[in-house]
Amino acid sequence: MNFLFIGNPASTLIQQLCYELKKNKNISIDIISTSFFDSQINYSNYFNNIYHLEDKYKLLRKIPYLKIIYFIYNLRSLLKKLPTYNAVSIHYVYYFYAFLIEDFKSKGNKIILSFWGSDFNSTNYWQKYFIRIAVNNADIITTANEEMKDRLINKYKIPNEKCIIARFGLNILEIIKINFELLNKSNAKKYFKISDNFIITIGYNSNRNQQHIRIINEINSIKDKLPQNYILLFPLTYNFKNSSDYIALIQNKLIKYKLNYKFIDYYLTDIEVANLRVATDILIQLQKHDLFSGSMQEHFSAGSLVITGRWLPYQKFKDVGIYFREIEDFSKLNKLLLEAISNYNEENKLLKNNFIKVWNLSSWEKVISKWEHILGIIKN
Repeated sequence: MNFLFIGNPASTLIQQLCYELKKNKNISIDIISTSFFDSQINYSNYFNNIYHLEDKYKLLRKIPYLKIIYFIYNLRSLLKKLPTYNAVSIHYVYYFYAFLIEDFKSKGNKIILSFWGSDFNSTNYWQKYFIRIAVNNADIITTANEEMKDRLINKYKIPNEKCIIARFGLNILEIIKINFELLNKSNAKKYFKISDNFIITIGYNSNRNQQHIRIINEINSIKDKLPQNYILLFPLTYNFKNSSDYIALIQNKLIKYKLNYKFIDYYLTDIEVANLRVATDILIQLQKHDLFSGSMQEHFSAGSLVITGRWLPYQKFKDVGIYFREIEDFSKLNKLLLEAISNYNEENKLLKNNFIKVWNLSSWEKVISKWEHILGIIKN
């Protein structure tokens, strides 16, 4: 069987999905990269072929509206050159895919649209209008949680059976499980040269959606009440080069407030990511919006105490009994953070069962069969 994916080949979630699908199966997966930027990472474990959009007229990418037309033209031209596939799986639903839906249908017996979160949350009225056209012409719609499924059904009037909850698995869970004895806090902190520190990790990438500045402003008002050995850890690996101005703002704010901090701004291997999760004592994760945070689940499984926002769609985590703390708004952060630090030993005891609950929810062992059914690898 052969499949065409459309998305970012540098996405670890897409990579892991394709890797799991190809295990012990006669499956071929090609991908069209939706990014004009190439990476030096070797993708051969995940994809049979990677197709890149032609980029003869780079200036057009910088002109509003024209850049969309440029993208559509390039993608349509590329699709014409490709064979047909058993299914076309589209990851992240851009509104302008409405103008390409017939092109997609000409290349696959089944069209699958997978919503990632901001492709719904960060769209305006007209963008949603065009997304509705794409949705109506797709065979299957996927999303990662019940809340988003309900919102998609209500907004786009999707039949319930057409909208399916399909989660990405987390291979970091397997690394933590296999290396349980070696991956302890002491070793993990030594790895990042922060052995003697109480680690408060702020977010998990360099996107403004993480609201780093607001968190820093809140923490500054209680810095004298934090443990003397505290350090604020900022994982900034994702999209680092394109976020340099924003990262400079973060750093200037930290220097101004004289806060203790460390940036992680280089590419991390999976074992390094696992160490980062385990090293964290408390994770503060207060995004504006999210779908079903994989990074936060990795922190759950690694024993971090997570403080997140009640406005985020995390009811499923509560339903399965994962322990974490929530705030209603930013004004409550400082009180809860100090409370969590002062009662950390007691809080830590409540984290012990999080690993198995996350495993049952989001390990590839538990979720891959859903994707196999959606793609038609396994018949219902």
